[in-house]
Amino acid sequence: MPEFLGPSQIEKLLTRAVVTETFLGVDVGSSCVGLAIAQHGSKMAFPLSWFKRRKPQEDAKVVHNVLISNRIDVCVFGYPLTLSGGEGENCRNVALFVKGLLQNGAFLDTKVHSCLFWDERFSTQMAKRVVLRTKENLRDLRDPSKDEMKKEVDKYSAAFLLQTVLDRFP
Repeated sequence: MPEFLGPSQIEKLLTRAVVTETFLGVDVGSSCVGLAIAQHGSKMAFPLSWFKRRKPQEDAKVVHNVLISNRIDVCVFGYPLTLSGGEGENCRNVALFVKGLLQNGAFLDTKVHSCLFWDERFSTQMAKRVVLRTKENLRDLRDPSKDEMKKEVDKYSAAFLLQTVLDRFP
């Protein structure tokens, strides 16, 4: 079972993570979950995929498959604190999602040794700006639907979240 760390415990992760470890960024939304991946040694996070949330058992199965197929060592869950730095409804929703993963065996038989809850207050807004600018610059593409844009935003939001953690490593 992985050890769960809060934002104030990042020093613990920084001192024991090794260059060869693989990190998964998880941006939990109300209807979709964005995923990003990074090798600690590369110091670069990349959008991986997204999935639509369903029942906790189904979500746990999807996450388990991602953890196994990508040989993930560390999970970073976005923890959207309020602007004043407190925990609000969105934090509770992330905690419930993670509780569902635990109860339904998402971490069983995986390499995951640590999970970090990380403040991601502005990752979605940053991701929206990047995705919109990218689409504006690619004029030959058809106009993306709202659903297609949301999928891209979810993945990039997870990448921004994960990149902020990677940037803390020496």
